[in-house]
Amino acid sequence: MTVTPTSDHSLAASATSWLFVPGHRPDLFSKGVSSGADMLVLDLEDGVPSDAKPAARAAVGDWLSGGHTATVRVNAADTAWLADDVLALAGLPGLEAVVLAKAEEVDAVDRLRDELGVPVVLLVETAKGVARVRDLAQARGAARLALGAVDLTLDLGTSQDEENLMLARLELVLASRLGGLAKPLDSVPMGFVDIDAIKASSQTSRRAGFGGRLCIHPAQVAPVNASYLPDEKELAWARAVMANASEAGPTQLEGSMIDRPVVERARRVIASVDPPSAHRDAR
Repeated sequence: MTVTPTSDHSLAASATSWLFVPGHRPDLFSKGVSSGADMLVLDLEDGVPSDAKPAARAAVGDWLSGGHTATVRVNAADTAWLADDVLALAGLPGLEAVVLAKAEEVDAVDRLRDELGVPVVLLVETAKGVARVRDLAQARGAARLALGAVDLTLDLGTSQDEENLMLARLELVLASRLGGLAKPLDSVPMGFVDIDAIKASSQTSRRAGFGGRLCIHPAQVAPVNASYLPDEKELAWARAVMANASEAGPTQLEGSMIDRPVVERARRVIASVDPPSAHRDAR
């Protein structure tokens, strides 16, 4: 069955912090809402034991039918669980988007969009997913790409060292740009609640072209939100560039040339400080 889309891609495209909460733990749902995360993601996949999945679907259904909103991570397309996930979620008024685990097939993405009528975020976490990511980004149902580093390195048989993920990260950034999608979402920080480490890795992630990050603990949310915004030094540079830019052509600022690409970069830095309205204030 095809459902008329009920949501556009705007929130899925603009949200920076995505906090995952196990679907079988409804006692944690409200804490997720109060965490300050842009997007609450109720999990039906890895965060839920196999024997708890029916209870998780019921709890998520009750939440989304009770005046609340959230995104839901569903199980991978090649599992027997996805059909039951779709059946449980279809028609729920509070469903904002879905995250498809282990995305690998364009047809599965489009089918999920047709069945649920909401944006689909593609969690790329297998070798096959990385190899096909440019096609996945072109899928009709695709709203955004996200990196799942833990499962990806498991599939590849590598450690989770940052250098082992450089190619996959670049592929997601390129695919997002080529597919006309928002900047992709980076994987969960490896430092569980090491705030300084989360800030440092998230700032590196932003410089590499990512626009946000997945989180699994409320303590990760604030440093992630802050790290994907320009700091005062960047803002000062951008404002100085815009103040010195000339329509007549290239000019200079402190010995550096200001030409069209530099002006455009400065404009984007300034614009990023005032993003679309965040979900963290909408619930």
